Amino acid sequence: MYSNLSTPEIYPLFCLAAYLTCFEVGKKNNAIFPHANNYAAHSAHMERFKVKNKEILQCYGLDPSDIGTHSNRKGASTYVTSLITDGPYMMSICNRAGWDTAKVLGTYLRY
Repeated sequence: MYSNLSTPEIYPLFCLAAYLTCFEVGKKNNAIFPHANNYAAHSAHMERFKVKNKEILQCYGLDPSDIGTHSNRKGASTYVTSLITDGPYMMSICNRAGWDTAKVLGTYLRY
């Protein structure tokens, strides 16, 4: 991984360091993401973000209802696979993003 000086917020190690700085990791257990249901916790955080920033999002022409956790997974997967010519296997990407492989292949890959 290489750092990106113009947009450091997309550098994974920077993001992990920021997360570890903001949250008390290891107090109750040693889990980095300590929620019992990380998907539900992330979804709730995303909803709070959209409510808090609705006007800003609309100023940029974005409809807050179009943004969800899928946006993050799809965006991250697209970003990672576009950086290199010999990327990870499609199955690995689907598993990491929590996608049903048959649906993804049928939707995004044709011919």
